[in-house]
Amino acid sequence: MKIKSIAAVLAAVLMLSACSEMTDIDWDISGDYLSFFTFQYEVYETPDELADAADMVFIGKVKSLSFEVLDFRTGLPPTAQTEEHDKMLYTNYTVEILKSYKGNASGTFTFKEYGGIRDRHIDEQIIALSKVKEHPTISDISVAEDENYILEEEHTYLLSLHKLDSGSFCLLNPDKQSAFPVENAEEKDQYGYLSVKDVISYFGEDKWNEFKAGNIT
Repeated sequence: MKIKSIAAVLAAVLMLSACSEMTDIDWDISGDYLSFFTFQYEVYETPDELADAADMVFIGKVKSLSFEVLDFRTGLPPTAQTEEHDKMLYTNYTVEILKSYKGNASGTFTFKEYGGIRDRHIDEQIIALSKVKEHPTISDISVAEDENYILEEEHTYLLSLHKLDSGSFCLLNPDKQSAFPVENAEEKDQYGYLSVKDVISYFGEDKWNEFKAGNIT
């Protein structure tokens, strides 16, 4: 468990106290978020590698977030047979599809990511956890170590998704390779391999010209 600086702890106390006044939840702010190990994802060096591995590629605007607890081993709602340590909080991202390049997505679409998020929607996360745990606290909200895949509402991204055995979808590589902010279209990922331009251009130069002309976002 990470130790926050005094300033960070004070900020968290003030923020959570404000949330407590706005809801009926009796906050316990004595702990910190529960961090779990960062998952290892394949790094894609070319846009065709990424596109071939993805089940869906599209530009989408994040419209809302919601939270639920699922069985970590199956990706499905917990059952009587689910071990306590396998009951994990998931974040659901609902996006408006603006342009589909692979997978024929349209309208709105929801995908899932492991864990919760820091400092936003705390009450919704606690409510979701309360369905499987009595009196949950902030210390029961598990978050990724790097949280590179945390997406902001009303922001638009080029998203590449993978279909899980459970039938739901998740980001193919959350570590900055499958959730590109579209406003930085020519900026490469942290590995220096891919950008929004690279991926869109793979599907056709006309697709990139359409994007560049502002006919999508």
